[in-house]
Amino acid sequence: MKRYARTVYAAGAGLLFPAVMTLTERLGPGYWVKAAVKALAVGLIVLSYVRLFRETPREAVFLRPVRPKRALVLAVAAAMAVIWGGFLLLHASLDLGAIRASLAAKEQLTRGNCLFVFTYIILVNSFLEEALFRGLIPHAMARDGLGRVGNAFSALVFAVYHLGIVDGWFSLPVLLLCIVGLAAAGLFLQFVCDRGGTLRASWLVHGGANLAINAIGAYLMFFY
Repeated sequence: MKRYARTVYAAGAGLLFPAVMTLTERLGPGYWVKAAVKALAVGLIVLSYVRLFRETPREAVFLRPVRPKRALVLAVAAAMAVIWGGFLLLHASLDLGAIRASLAAKEQLTRGNCLFVFTYIILVNSFLEEALFRGLIPHAMARDGLGRVGNAFSALVFAVYHLGIVDGWFSLPVLLLCIVGLAAAGLFLQFVCDRGGTLRASWLVHGGANLAINAIGAYLMFFY
């Protein structure tokens, strides 16, 4: 393959995936339809990359064994603390009623199904996002000698991708703060992935962050 072919592929995937998911959000299906579209999109991106560049799926998404480390546990705890702390600080400026209504309308969540959805988000959805944003995209670019570019690009795309999900939840200033925060979170997760030497490290931290977020979601669904 010609030089920078991996980078071109990764950049195309990074632009196409958010576009597909934003379009899916606009069409307004229930959560499980969107989850299926996301799983199919990530699966096709990874498998096509594997076929084109003759790597194994584990190599493509940087999925290696991980050993429990104290630093990793601390990273999970820090991510959860930041999310809960941010929620407490911004609580007064958030329209919690609108967020709850959005969860019910856009995601079709109810008290009966939300815990199943939240469990899926923590375990599976976090892996799909990590496989693409911390696995394939940055490491494909790193193989072309563009590691820092890949890390920055992936973090930015990660932030933009989430805009379609939280659209209508926040005022413009808070939304801009979310973009910066999500990009910073992407860089932090990339640091965890690279330092841990495996996607499993950032997947664990991402899952912990989703646990914190979904605990807030459960509070809104059951007690607000």
